[in-house]
Amino acid sequence: MKDLKTRLAALPVQMIDGKGYLSYQAVTDTVAAFLFPNGRFSQPGSQMDAAAYQTVLQTADALCREMGYLSVVKLTPPTIPFADMGLYWSAQPETIAQEELDPEPVFIHAGPGRVEMLEEGQLVEARLNQLGLDEVTRQHFKIPVTASDSVVDLMQRAVASAWPNDFKGLWTDILGMCVVTGKDISPTERQFSVIIRGVGQQRYW
Repeated sequence: MKDLKTRLAALPVQMIDGKGYLSYQAVTDTVAAFLFPNGRFSQPGSQMDAAAYQTVLQTADALCREMGYLSVVKLTPPTIPFADMGLYWSAQPETIAQEELDPEPVFIHAGPGRVEMLEEGQLVEARLNQLGLDEVTRQHFKIPVTASDSVVDLMQRAVASAWPNDFKGLWTDILGMCVVTGKDISPTERQFSVIIRGVGQQRYW
């Protein structure tokens, strides 16, 4: 990783009011090209899978923090030229909201109990909701999958943020990490982590 860190340190830095900002996209592209030099998504118009995407984000996050970049901010005109606007790594720490210090757990339920929970209004059917996620769900699971209100709310907050999130991309990441890295902790529960940016200080959910 020393070579990769050297490459990141060589990326152009935007200086604003004496503070340096490192392009988030440039960092992500550099890490992706380094970790997966022969990956099919390295070609224009191709895409990386959920597991590879998470690996890139986790690696970029860790290395940028080692380099002193503590948060990601969105820079827009007049602070920065229109052509350069976007997300940047910043040395300024993120502000932690009190309600984010002890977030409520977020759950995804699959299998037994779905009908009962739907009847009680505790779940939103991922195949039938208005977010258009049924196709994404079918790509990952052959059984019905439901998401709690807190999961849907989390996704809505992420999409409404300054980050370039969209519902299908988030749902692909969530289900992909569930399949690839998830660990069964009971007959009806599977535990896994996924990075979701744009919803405050917490990144790993």
